[in-house]
Amino acid sequence: RPQKWRGGVEGATCYKTQLTANFSTSVEGQIAVHLTSPPYLGNYNTTSAFLLRGNVTSDCATEGALSGSNVTFELKSPASAYSMCTPIYNETGGDAGMYNCTWTSTTEQGMWGVRFNASKGNYTMNSTLYADWINLTNTPPQVGTPAVSPDSFGWSYTFNYTLPVTDAVVERSRNQQFDP
Repeated sequence: RPQKWRGGVEGATCYKTQLTANFSTSVEGQIAVHLTSPPYLGNYNTTSAFLLRGNVTSDCATEGALSGSNVTFELKSPASAYSMCTPIYNETGGDAGMYNCTWTSTTEQGMWGVRFNASKGNYTMNSTLYADWINLTNTPPQVGTPAVSPDSFGWSYTFNYTLPVTDAVVERSRNQQFDP
């Protein structure tokens, strides 16, 4: 909100009183953002979901956390492409000033950054990139117990061999038949 100011000299014995006319100016505070989750260098499986959470505060310590801010979380891939995390939840009660979002990661492996943006009226906006913050890796497939059907028979019989494979990242799973 604009404030009225004026300047000059008044009531000095050595100087003539001279004051400027009133002029309006706006004073803005500075927003600070602090990413609290995920932890730095956290390891996550590709395609898993995890929580992004952080708080927004003012440069004025007596104001504390700022609820009602406009917040976005963006994730920066190893290829420098950005992905938005939505929706953003504005926490309330004792957690007022905290914001969170759950992001389901992609299949792109590597070190990802988190950009935390916040703005609010009468404050200068803040955009902070937490570079190379999390590591997305591909968990290896899990191989189950092999089975054969029928259990035993003669040489001329056809046998069916089964080997169950579970892969959290399905893009590279495939069935392949081997003929002797």
